[in-house]
Amino acid sequence: MCKLLRVFAAACADHLASGAKTADELGRLTDTHGPTVHRLLRALGDIGIFEEREGRFSNTAQSELLRTDHPSSLRPAALFMCHDSIFTTWANIDYSLKTGKPAFDHLYGTGFWHYMKTHPEVGAFFDATMASYTSSQIEAVLDAYDFSGIQRLCDVGGGQGRMLSAILAKYPAMRGILFDQPQVIAGAAPTLERAGVSARCESVGGSFFECVPAEADAHLLKAIIHDWNDEDCVRILQSVRRASTAGQKLLVIDAVVQANHAPGHALDLNKMVDLVMLLFTPGGRERTERDFDALLRASNFELVRVLPTQSPISIVEARAK
Repeated sequence: MCKLLRVFAAACADHLASGAKTADELGRLTDTHGPTVHRLLRALGDIGIFEEREGRFSNTAQSELLRTDHPSSLRPAALFMCHDSIFTTWANIDYSLKTGKPAFDHLYGTGFWHYMKTHPEVGAFFDATMASYTSSQIEAVLDAYDFSGIQRLCDVGGGQGRMLSAILAKYPAMRGILFDQPQVIAGAAPTLERAGVSARCESVGGSFFECVPAEADAHLLKAIIHDWNDEDCVRILQSVRRASTAGQKLLVIDAVVQANHAPGHALDLNKMVDLVMLLFTPGGRERTERDFDALLRASNFELVRVLPTQSPISIVEARAK
């Protein structure tokens, strides 16, 4: 089933882009068994993925997202989630439940990040998945938060600058500092140039466990806190606090788990992502608003508000005490 789904995630939605087709036609195009294709697509149709009319299947709004050329394509994510290493890790969740340690490390004898580097096929799927998620998250953050008033923003652990570039492009009076490990920011120039913000953005190398640039009047941490245990999170936040003056703004852009699930409310996907962190990272986790408040207090910050976005992530706004 895993292999078949990978074929369909990669090809079936693309083949239907030109119009409705029968299961036999799709079987020939994907080198699969037509009658079995019909059974699978019929089942997927009941959950909104593909639609059958008069024996012919067509794309739905959901399966359109599996097309290669869709601007918000989830095809890389489908391929990544169906990779054998991911399925096998989920099948061994009992190891993590018993030990609190990543099942992935136990199974493969190495950490997830090292595995991605040494297995380029799955690593490419992962990179494309993260790029897709980042694009949608950037749009959601820019729609939800008003960055005007910030003169110089430092993106701590900002990678190659996609988030910071988008913010600077929208706010032409702002200047930026991109801070990450030297080998990471070494590849940031093309991203900054494409956004037309190179002249307004300084790249600085270093470790956020030691110190961060103090020249900014606000700091941003996107998708950093959830990678670390509480002790390391406090170390990172304290490093930012040392670079901040009293009252200075801190923006933590990350998943915020709902404390409880009320009947009738939308499913909180961040709770499932938290299990991903358990299985694949040592110490990583998603946190509730109360958890963030505790981390911020321990680091001499004060929680101001938690602002949701139209994506699973939220903006945790704090200020230095």
